[in-house]
Amino acid sequence: MYIGCFAEFESASDCTGLAAMIESAARRTSPCLPLKNFKDELFHMLAEGQKTGNEFVEINAGELHRRVGGYPGRDHRMPNCCQVMKGQLALDYGDSVVDETRSGQGAALTIRYRLPRREEWRHRNGATRRRHRGGHCNEATRNN
Repeated sequence: MYIGCFAEFESASDCTGLAAMIESAARRTSPCLPLKNFKDELFHMLAEGQKTGNEFVEINAGELHRRVGGYPGRDHRMPNCCQVMKGQLALDYGDSVVDETRSGQGAALTIRYRLPRREEWRHRNGATRRRHRGGHCNEATRNN
């Protein structure tokens, strides 16, 4: 019997598996990762609306965050969620803010996106890559 990792295990490999699971969970809650997760889910929700042939789709920040996970909860990333939603807002294309809190970063934020979305709207701010340094997230924009 192997004793370690704060518990008893039959083998050392069981403990290694637990350590990998903990490390994976820590990566998922990293402040850098949610932006991509929110973007992916937002694009999925837009695609769902587009498939049904709708002219518009209304997306609520609280619902988007629930679908990504971690909301409600004390470690929520609602400001990140709202940042992603507003990043895809194209007022000149017919999008509009339906509801918003005074701070602009609350679960009530609801945006009405015009469909179909054009590929250029998805990448309107350029391709971004995330770097994680010293506990801080930095965005670097590629000019492609």
